[in-house]
Amino acid sequence: MYRIRPHIMGLGLCILLGLILFFCNTPSGTTYTGWDNTHPEYNLYNLTIRYLNGAWAAYQGTGAPAAQSQLAELPRIPFILLLYILLPVTYVRYAYFFLLVILGMCFMYFFLHHFFQKILCEKEVNPIFPTVGALFYTLNIVSIQQFFINFEMYAVLFAFYPLVLLSIDTYISKPTRRNFLFVLFSQFLFIPVGFVPTVAYIGFAYMCIYTFFSAHALSSSFIVGIKKMIQIALIIVVIHVYWIIPNIHYALHASSAVEKSRSNQLFVQEITYSVVDAGTFTNFLRHTHYLFTWKNFDFGTHTFVYIFKDWIQFFNSGNGWEVLSIITFSVFIGLILFMRRCNPVKWGIFIPFFIAFFLFGMVFYILGSSWQLFPKLGYFGRHYEIHLPSFQTITLFTILFFLFTSFGIYLALPDSSAKTVSDSYLNV
Repeated sequence: MYRIRPHIMGLGLCILLGLILFFCNTPSGTTYTGWDNTHPEYNLYNLTIRYLNGAWAAYQGTGAPAAQSQLAELPRIPFILLLYILLPVTYVRYAYFFLLVILGMCFMYFFLHHFFQKILCEKEVNPIFPTVGALFYTLNIVSIQQFFINFEMYAVLFAFYPLVLLSIDTYISKPTRRNFLFVLFSQFLFIPVGFVPTVAYIGFAYMCIYTFFSAHALSSSFIVGIKKMIQIALIIVVIHVYWIIPNIHYALHASSAVEKSRSNQLFVQEITYSVVDAGTFTNFLRHTHYLFTWKNFDFGTHTFVYIFKDWIQFFNSGNGWEVLSIITFSVFIGLILFMRRCNPVKWGIFIPFFIAFFLFGMVFYILGSSWQLFPKLGYFGRHYEIHLPSFQTITLFTILFFLFTSFGIYLALPDSSAKTVSDSYLNV
């Protein structure tokens, strides 16, 4: 049974921060909307019917196979309905997004606390360290960029990916019926990420990688690692298959329509050159990606202005850019301490971190000189030309980035004492 009392302060800070962000960013009489957004709260029944028929988008032109997986949106409907009953309709989407911000911080807190327990072989961990990690998970420039383009699947990703990793880790350590149901539940909450399938597929790959290395570290058996990975992969397939099959059918039989679309061809060029322009080592250190190069039209001045104009001015006014780079270097300090002083469980988190770090670097640096490769890969290339520099890689990188940062702080303290390798972590 997980005791909540020792975590009241940490969770309270996370919830308080989420409420402050909510009230500071919710002007009265406005609706939270943006590019390509849907608003089910205004006609919940109609949109539910559309989602139920999500394999065929009859409302798009004369009808077309769904390029995105509208079926994956179905698990969001009960939550939207509940908020619709409790709140004025203009606040439903505000409340949904900021609720996910709060849940993301809380689940990150529990994931970090569990991870510290497993690594340190201790039943009690000072709550301040997972609290720092959870708050940092939200208050960083990467998460700010993620939430600027307010797509629901990115908010769901932010909120439930720590929960997914926690459920997998819990099931690997103790494969009980209760923990199995925990995995199923977390996967159910993760389903809406599949609205943009390529983002979900990257997430599934990380889940399997994390499962294999965590199970292998716990058991010291390659076979056990493979078995656990297959188990998690089967769970993923069973939970998500209802939207994966239509998406595969679309990819095989109808994706050429999107590839030949004139508007998509123009947009692909724009976003590709944006990524190339942002693909510098400096931006990699700062974690400022291509959104910092995008502009919006200002109807007041009739000019195009940077969408992150306020943040650019803020960082230019002092040593903000240098601070972002210093934070990046801090991860390596935490990583070195982490790898030197911890037991074999470290590989379960280090390998996914390394892969995420490589992909992150490839997107923002290597991609700057190799982007011409993507159009040659057909449907796969066309989709990943946009979605590889997606928030999935960024989000996982952020999770592990601040995990290592807070863990480095923990190990650097004089009174900390990371234990040596033992079998006691199997019983955590």
